[in-house]
Amino acid sequence: MALVLLLAESIAPTCEMLASEPVQTLTLCEKHKLENLKAYYKKYWLKQVGCQKLSVFGLRRKTNNDLEIYNRSIKNIFGCFEQECLCLGPEYSQLEERTKNSKDAQ
Repeated sequence: MALVLLLAESIAPTCEMLASEPVQTLTLCEKHKLENLKAYYKKYWLKQVGCQKLSVFGLRRKTNNDLEIYNRSIKNIFGCFEQECLCLGPEYSQLEERTKNSKDAQ
């Protein structure tokens, strides 16, 4: 959810505001699923994890998932995730070095 991009003190009030907005185009089943999602988000992410840990506002690295960082660096180098990007051949050593340098800069 995009709430993690907000200041920590803005996450809970924004979540409450969004949760209170009526959604009229959903079926009864979809509304039930949405209510379950809201309850889970509030119970686990807001109360158990906490807004201070949840917020990535102002952080240079907005993830702690190194694989995600690696994938993003490959996408930045090649501009795609297409099949031909997987067949690197001799360029692999150059990619590995550029990726390492990119990761170190983060």
